[in-house]
This record gives sequence, C-alpha cells and structure tokens, in this order.
Amino acid sequence: MLKGSGTVGTLHLSGFLKREGYNCQSVTGYYKDPIVYDIIRDYCNALKVKKKLQNAICGVIPFPCDQMSTTYVDEFSIRRIYGVEYKYLEISRLYQTAQKSNTDEIEGFRKHN
Repeated sequence: MLKGSGTVGTLHLSGFLKREGYNCQSVTGYYKDPIVYDIIRDYCNALKVKKKLQNAICGVIPFPCDQMSTTYVDEFSIRRIYGVEYKYLEISRLYQTAQKSNTDEIEGFRKHN
C-alpha cells in the first residue's frame, strides 16, 4: 500500500511490478476508507482459496450433461493456473460408493462443507 502516492503513482508502480513478473492487483483509494480494506481483504481471501486448491483433485463424470451443452472446461488451463487436477470417475464405481453411504455420513459431510 502506497500511502499518499495517489492513483497515478500506484498504477505506475503496479506496471513496474507486472513487468518484473510479479502478479499483483492495484487497489486505489483513501487509506482511511474502510472500503479499500474490504477490497484488499477480498483479494487476500481469494488468494487463500487459490492456495488451498493447489494439488486438489476433482472428480469429473466422464460424459457431458445435456443441460450444460455450452459449458467448456479446459482442464489443462485449470491445472496450470490453479493446480487442480481432474480425475475422471467410473460411473458404476461412483454409484456403488453412493449406495454404501449412510444418512449420518452424508449429514456429516454436509455440515463439514
């Protein structure tokens, strides 16, 4: 945070940081304005989520859904950007696992997430 530098100074510095390879986001505003801190907090929370996604594995059903026909997921970009890996699920194995789940297990999972 560059106190007193103003919008122009902040943007100049952010350009320098980006040229040097730092991934940053400019936030401008009066340093006593709580909204500025809310914006910064939102960015920090997004970074925490991104960090938690690193090396996550997501199960994907291996066929498209007719209702989502315009949706496209580039799994390679998601892996490169967020570190999330896709594993294609076997439908029969998914079904068998779901059948073995009991109500308490499902409720515990719902409360945890």
